[in-house]
Amino acid sequence: MNLLVGLLIFVVVMGVLGGILSVVMQSRSNKRFEESVENQGFRVTKKYSYSNGVLLIDENNKKWAVNNTLFKSKIYDFKDLLDVEIFEDGVNIGKTSSLGKAIIGGFLFGVPGAIIGGTIGKKKNEFKSLGLRITVNDLDNPFIQLNFLNGKTKRDSFVYRTALQTANQIASALTIIQYK
Repeated sequence: MNLLVGLLIFVVVMGVLGGILSVVMQSRSNKRFEESVENQGFRVTKKYSYSNGVLLIDENNKKWAVNNTLFKSKIYDFKDLLDVEIFEDGVNIGKTSSLGKAIIGGFLFGVPGAIIGGTIGKKKNEFKSLGLRITVNDLDNPFIQLNFLNGKTKRDSFVYRTALQTANQIASALTIIQYK
C-alpha cells in the first residue's frame, strides 16, 4: 500500500513538473519569436498569449504575427486575414454571426455574457478541444489553428471559461483587424 501511495505521489509530482517545464519552454519560445519579429521592423502594440503560442499585432505597420507550435511562424499583413472561427471538438461555434453574439454578450455582461452569447443554442456540456481557425491569403498554408484546450473539459469549469475568454479576445482582435 505504501508503495502505491509513493508511486501515486511520484506520478503527480512528475506531472506538475512537466507542466511547469512546458509553460517555461513555451514562454521562452514566445520571447524568442517576439525578438525575431522586432528585428524585422515589427513593433508590438498588442500581444495575446495562449496555451501553445502568442499572437502579436503591429497596428502602426498593419501587420500581425503568430508563433504556434503546430504551424510555421510567420508575419502577415492585415489584408491577409480572411476569416476567423472558434470551434469546439472541430465544430464551428463562432464564425461571423456567433462571434458577433459573443462579442456583444462580452461587452454587455463580461465573460459569462461572451460564453452565453457565443454558444446560444448549443446543448453539449463537455468538450475535448477548443480552438481558433484563422484563414489567411496564403495558398501554401491557407489556415492557422490555435488550440486553447486539448482534453476533456466541462463547459462550466474555470479552465473552459478561461480558454473561451482567451479565444474570444483573440478572435475579436482579429475581427477588428479585418476592417482596418
